[in-house]
Amino acid sequence: MEGATGRTRDFSSSRVFFETDRALAPGAPIEFSLVLGRVSPGLPLRLDCEGRIVRSVPRAGQLGVAVAITRCR
Repeated sequence: MEGATGRTRDFSSSRVFFETDRALAPGAPIEFSLVLGRVSPGLPLRLDCEGRIVRSVPRAGQLGVAVAITRCR
């Protein structure tokens, strides 16, 4: 899914749910970045994360993807 984008709908320290137009298989590993806003003018707060896809469900013309986060930095 390199270069793909999605829109985060919900996240916590251990899980994230996002929508994307790419099919992702449950159980597959995933690396992704979350951009959470700006810490100062022009500098976004970005978390680089790894996890495992828990489920993928059709949702409003997109796919909703739930991920269990295993690492963020």
